[in-house]
Parts: sequence; structure tokens; C-alpha cells
Amino acid sequence: MESDALVRYGQRMRILRQRAGFSIREAANRAKVDKNTLMKLERGEAVRGSIRKKICRAYGIMELDPFGPEETVYGDHFALHRRDSERWFRTRLKEVEEPSSISFSDGIQDAVERKRQGTYGFANQFIKRLSCDRPTGRLRAALLEVFSDSGWASQASGEGFMYVIHGTLEFEIGKERCQIEQGSAITFDRTIRHRHFPSEDSPDLPVVILYVQTD
Repeated sequence: MESDALVRYGQRMRILRQRAGFSIREAANRAKVDKNTLMKLERGEAVRGSIRKKICRAYGIMELDPFGPEETVYGDHFALHRRDSERWFRTRLKEVEEPSSISFSDGIQDAVERKRQGTYGFANQFIKRLSCDRPTGRLRAALLEVFSDSGWASQASGEGFMYVIHGTLEFEIGKERCQIEQGSAITFDRTIRHRHFPSEDSPDLPVVILYVQTD
């Protein structure tokens, strides 16, 4: 029922706020929304889509659909990502020094369509978040399909881990560069400026990566 879905959505949003370490007041200030509206959302009451989008952006996540599938099954000591809830997002890079734009469509859930868009340059890479992070945990995981340059990035804190499932990846960090072949892995300091892109030695695209980070 719609009301049950909203209650579950409110619970998920409360977990995300707590995981980000924000009080209700802090989260409302960051999202530039009224504190009472945020409380209303966490109680499972309906709020406008534009408000939900602002709150998700303040938590550093893509917008969650309150009537979409449950992304995570929580136990007392675990969080399980379910394959039937996964969604791919497309990233498009304009300048290597600027953040990529991120978008979603039903079409890119199909591997053939992702391959088409990546091959013709409509996307630099695709990302599928693995929603298995625990509310109090620090690990975040995703799968990446890389077709071209990710662009430069750096974060305020944390470490990164990448395992190449398919293909060969070039990785640059600071003034260093290395090649990560299929079956190899790397850990790195996320606060140092870094980027990745397919190697010329990669047999075919995309390069597929398991990516894990700590906040």
C-alpha cells in the first residue's frame, strides 16, 4: 500500500541522515528545507518530489524513489544488497577537471544499450551502487563499467579500493600512474587527486570494476 511504502521510505531516509552524522536541524539547513518538513518525511508522510531531491542531494546520494523496490535488507549485524533492486546510472564528463553529470533512464538498465552509449561517446562510464552499506558502517560499494576517462576527483577523507573484473585500467594519482590488469586490485588515498580510464591494452570495453570506499 502507498502509506506503507512512504513509512519504509521515511525509515530509509532517517538511516541515511544518521549515517551522514546529521541532526534533524543540520540536515534541514544543508538541504535548505523546513525542519518540520524533514520530520514529516521521516514519519512516513508525503512530501513533494522537489523536496525529496534536495534532501537526497544534501546527503550526497541520488534521489530514492519512495515507491521503488527496497534496495537493502537490514539485519542486526549485516546489510544485504538484492540484485532485483539494482539500477545503473550514466555519467557524462564534459571537462576532466569538473564533476561528471549523472543521469538515470530505464534504457540503460539493458547491457546492450549501455554498450551502445559508451561506444558512441554518450557516456564515460556507468555506475551501479551496491546498497549493502550498514547504517553505522563506513564502507560503500559499487560496480563501474568504464568506457573512457573518469575525470579528476578528490574527496575530503577516506580510502578507495578497486578490483578489475574485466579489462585493463589506467590509474593516475598525484604524479604517479599505474596499470591495473584483470584480476588485480589497488587501494588508494581518496584525498589525493586521481582519475582512471581504459588502457589501450584492454581487449574490449567496458572495463568492469568493483569499487569500494570508506567515508
